Amino acid sequence: MSYMQTEQRVILVGAGGHCKALIDLLLETPYEPVGILDPFVEMGTLVNGVPVVGTDADAPSFLAHGIENALIASTMPCGLRKRLVREYLDQGFFIPTIISEQAIVSPSASIEQGAVVMSGANIGAQAHLGGYCTVNVSAVVAHGVSVGEYSNVAPNATLLGSSNVGTGTLIGAGSVVLACKSIGDACIVGAGSVVLQDVPDDTTVVGNPARALQKRRTR
Repeated sequence: MSYMQTEQRVILVGAGGHCKALIDLLLETPYEPVGILDPFVEMGTLVNGVPVVGTDADAPSFLAHGIENALIASTMPCGLRKRLVREYLDQGFFIPTIISEQAIVSPSASIEQGAVVMSGANIGAQAHLGGYCTVNVSAVVAHGVSVGEYSNVAPNATLLGSSNVGTGTLIGAGSVVLACKSIGDACIVGAGSVVLQDVPDDTTVVGNPARALQKRRTR
């Protein structure tokens, strides 16, 4: 592969479905994907037209050729995303903020470095997106909502006004969190769930109304 020294080149980490969506999203931005790093996919495999060029172990060679941007193309589990973000930042990569031109973002919203906002998402007035979180396709983050670092708001999920999502939490596809409710750190809200009450840290809730799954007993 021929490397060109430019701030606009980016590598993608992970070759799954979210990687395909990110490649499409990058068409709206100045960033050009030059390759994908994935230890589980054969070298040369094309993912939405972009080749797999190596594994995480090859990342330093990109830095050596002046390619300093990386996007973590994984949304779940959130703990894995956090680990990869930290690894690439520690190596010296920059993780850019990517916002779709087809998203609606209030001018009073605040979005921290590394967040990704996909097509059709709606980010309301004075909403806050923490670093390296993802707001996926057609999700709604209403006025005054806060989404923590590394969290993932899945497609068509709705966070109503002044609700709060902690760090490293997954809000499942099509779920609804009612206004002023708080979801803790490292939680999972199952797809299609309706959250009527606060959810403590490290809790998985499912259903309408959402209820916590009973943890398995360990001997």
